[in-house]
Amino acid sequence: MNLVSGKPILTGISRQDLDPRDLTKRWWTTDFFTIPGTFELGNAPIYINELRDPNNYNDNMGFIKRTRISETVNIELRGEFFNIFNRTNFGIGGTPIRPNVADTNPTTGRFGVTNGPRVGARTGQMALKINF
Repeated sequence: MNLVSGKPILTGISRQDLDPRDLTKRWWTTDFFTIPGTFELGNAPIYINELRDPNNYNDNMGFIKRTRISETVNIELRGEFFNIFNRTNFGIGGTPIRPNVADTNPTTGRFGVTNGPRVGARTGQMALKINF
């Protein structure tokens, strides 16, 4: 991969505006690089810090309540909730930088477009346990 100097890597789009169905809303720009020719090495470094996915916001919560019934017996009520605020986190990963054989133009493929949610919707579980 050859980096084009002076071109920004990120498009500057807000993470709230990302939509996996809209190919025009890209997290990365597609013209910041060119694909080197056959048997040529590119000028890109091994690791590019800007080629990261959008931030991941995932808040989990849990609670526990123990109620003593007698000296040796108690009841424990436990609840755990994952992604409690139900935030959608999109992922870019899994999209190759080199286009596939059928699509030799990286601007028409899915490079830089979100693939869909990384984590599922809000989930929770409850448990009631008797200790003796």
